[in-house]
Amino acid sequence: MSETPQPIPADGSEVVEGATRSPVSISALKQDEEQAHVPAVSSPLNPDATAGASRSKKAAPVREQREKKESLKKREARGEDSSSIRAGTPDMKQSQSRSTKKASEPPKSNYMELQRYRINPPKSADYQPPGTPMTTPGLDLGKTKFFAITEHVHNKRGYRYVHATADPAFPHMKWNRQTEVKPYEARFDYEDSSAQIQFSEDAKAVTTDKGWRMSRGNINLREGRWYWELKVLSGIKYAANPSAKAQQGTHFGGHFRAGISRREASLEHPVGFDAYSYGIRDVKGEKIHMSSPQSFFPAGDSMLFGDVIGFELNLPSLGLHKKVVEGTYNKAVDVIDDHEALSNDTVNPHTLIRDRYPVRYKNELYFEYLDYQPSKELEELFLPPMHSAPASVAASKPPHPNHPQPALRTLPGSYLKVYRNGKLMGTAFEDLLAFLPPASKPASGTREGLDDGTLGYYPSASVYSGGSVAANFGPTFNYPPPELAGDDDVDMIGESTTMMNASSGKKLRPVSGRYNEQIAEDVVFDIIDEVDCWAQDGGVLQSGGDLPGVGAVIGQNGQTLSGAASGTVDVLGGNAPSLPQSGEVKTLEMNED
Repeated sequence: MSETPQPIPADGSEVVEGATRSPVSISALKQDEEQAHVPAVSSPLNPDATAGASRSKKAAPVREQREKKESLKKREARGEDSSSIRAGTPDMKQSQSRSTKKASEPPKSNYMELQRYRINPPKSADYQPPGTPMTTPGLDLGKTKFFAITEHVHNKRGYRYVHATADPAFPHMKWNRQTEVKPYEARFDYEDSSAQIQFSEDAKAVTTDKGWRMSRGNINLREGRWYWELKVLSGIKYAANPSAKAQQGTHFGGHFRAGISRREASLEHPVGFDAYSYGIRDVKGEKIHMSSPQSFFPAGDSMLFGDVIGFELNLPSLGLHKKVVEGTYNKAVDVIDDHEALSNDTVNPHTLIRDRYPVRYKNELYFEYLDYQPSKELEELFLPPMHSAPASVAASKPPHPNHPQPALRTLPGSYLKVYRNGKLMGTAFEDLLAFLPPASKPASGTREGLDDGTLGYYPSASVYSGGSVAANFGPTFNYPPPELAGDDDVDMIGESTTMMNASSGKKLRPVSGRYNEQIAEDVVFDIIDEVDCWAQDGGVLQSGGDLPGVGAVIGQNGQTLSGAASGTVDVLGGNAPSLPQSGEVKTLEMNED
C-alpha cells in the first residue's frame, strides 16, 4: 500500500509523522554555517577560534518580572498621606530637565515667582479711592437700622474679591495694589459675607430676613491671644428673665450663633456647621462644632437680648504652627512656644504668595483669586462615608498634632474661651485644627501649598430670620477682662491651660490692634509683589536707590517706616520687556440669586 504524500505546510515547516516541526530560523542556520568553518587550531589572524562560537551561543538576557503595585485609590482608601502616595510617581518632564541640565549651571533658588497676567491699562476712574457699596433700606430693629447690599461681588465658582486701586507707584504690577473701603477699622466684611446679610451703617452689626447666613470680620487671626465682644441686638423671642420680657417686641425674634471660622467655611451655613468653624448658639448656650451641639452654659440658661458675649482666642506662633503641619512637632521638645524666636523666619516673601488678578465690576476695581476649598479628610470627619474602609483615617484616629493627615492635625495650646457679661463661662474648645498649608488647600487650578496671607481664624457671626448681633473689636470694651483692664495681678491663663501658653508671655490684645498690623502687611507685600514683577521684567539692582514712586510705609503706631521703602532697589535699563501672555483680562461673572 503506497503512502499518501503529506502536504507541505504553507509556513515552510518540515513534516514528520504525527507532528509538525516549527520552522527553522534563519539565525540558527547562520550560526551552524559559521561554526562549520571555524578552524580547529588558533592562528595569529584568528587567536581565539572559539570566541565567535561562544558569542553566537550566548543566551538572551532574562527579563525581570515586573512588580505589581496597588492602585492609587486603594492606597488612599487605607488613609495613606497623599504626598507620600504621589511621591513614587516620577515626573517625566522634571526628569528630562534634570538629565539635560548642564553641570556648570548654578542651582535655582527656592523662591517662587508671582504669577502674572496680561491686563489692560487702568482707567482714570481706577485711580480714585473705592466708594462704599450701594445699599437699600433693610430691617429696622429699633435704634439700629440695617441696609442691604445691592451690588454684592461674589459668584459660585470659589472666587474671593478684595478691593484694589490703581497707583502709579506700582508700574510693574500694572499700577494695581490692594486697598480698603470705609469705614477704615475692624468690622464685618462686605465682600466676605453672604449676599443676604444686612449691615448697620458702621458695618459692625449684622442681621438677615432669610435663613442661616454668616458674616466674617475683616480681620484674620493667625497667632497670639485676642479678645472681642458681641452684643445681642435681637435674639430669642420669649426671654426667660422678667426684665427682658418687659422689653420684648421688635427686639425679640430670630436666632444667632457666634464664634470663629476659617476660609473654607461656607457663608450660607451657621457657625459650627462643619469642621471649619467653632461657635456658640443662643439656645441653651450650647457650644457647637461639626453640627454637634454640646452643653456649655448652666442648665436652662440661654443668651438673651442685651447680653454681651466675649471671646478670647489663643493661637500658637506661626513657627510652631509650621512644625505641626510639616510633621516635625515633638511634644517632648516643643514645650515652650517662643513666639518671637519661632516667628521671625516664618512670614517672608518665600512663604507667602498672592496669585491674583484685577477685574473691574460696576466701575470698581477688585483683585480676584481662588479661595481655599474644603478638604476630603475633613469632609469625611464631618460626614463619615457609610461604607468606608476599615482603615479609614477619619474613623480610626481622631485629630491630634501628629496625625498622619495634615488636615487633621491640631494646634497644641490653642483654645477659645467664652465670657458673658464679664463672667468667664469656660473654655469652649481646645486644640483647634491647623490651617496653614498643606492643612488648607486652594481650589483646583491654582498652585498648591501656598499661603496667600488670608488663612487664619476670623471672628464670625451667623444670624437667622431677624436675629442680630453687634461686634465690638476694641480697644474699649463693655466688659474688658482684667488683663485688658490693667489688672496685672489677675491670671487669665486658667488652670486647664498648658505650660506652653503660660511660659510664652503672650499678652491678651484687642482685635482692633490686628487691623493695623494687617494693613501694614498688605502694604509691605504689595511692595514685595512690585519688586517681584520688576525682577521678572529684567530689573537691575543698584545699592543706595529707592523703589520709584513708593513712599514711606506707615506702621501700626503711626510712625514712618522709611527703611521699608528706601535703600532697596532702582529700576535701570530703559523699557522693560513685555509681560508673558499667560492669561487674558478677566471678566467678573455675578451670581444673581
